[in-house]
Amino acid sequence: MLRPLLILISGLVFSNIVLAEPTWKWVKANNLIDKWAMEEGMAEVRISKDAFEAKLYKPDNLQTVYIKLSGTIDKNWIVASHNVTNAGRGFNKFRGPRKSSHWKGFEEHTGVETITLTDGWSMIGLTRGIAAK
Repeated sequence: MLRPLLILISGLVFSNIVLAEPTWKWVKANNLIDKWAMEEGMAEVRISKDAFEAKLYKPDNLQTVYIKLSGTIDKNWIVASHNVTNAGRGFNKFRGPRKSSHWKGFEEHTGVETITLTDGWSMIGLTRGIAAK
């Protein structure tokens, strides 16, 4: 009886705190009509009760935000504006789920958290390992 209550409380606490994890990784597949262009890098992600923000950095420049995503999260469904820094483009809305999976038996990670977004043309994936305590 106590275990389900602890799991419920942990979930409520987790869903209401702000996360700032520099260990997130991102990938973006850009639709270029006859081919895909892939980009990837590190990200800083913040999630609160109903707000989502991600700052995506290219591997060769971790000081300057390359893409900024900001929007809302409701029941693990994200809707976010997409803005490319210094490009004057990127007004599309990206949508998609936030999911996590947990496991036992590994020293470094006990799970993974993934966000998969699309605007119908391009895709952005964010992921991080959930560290063992």
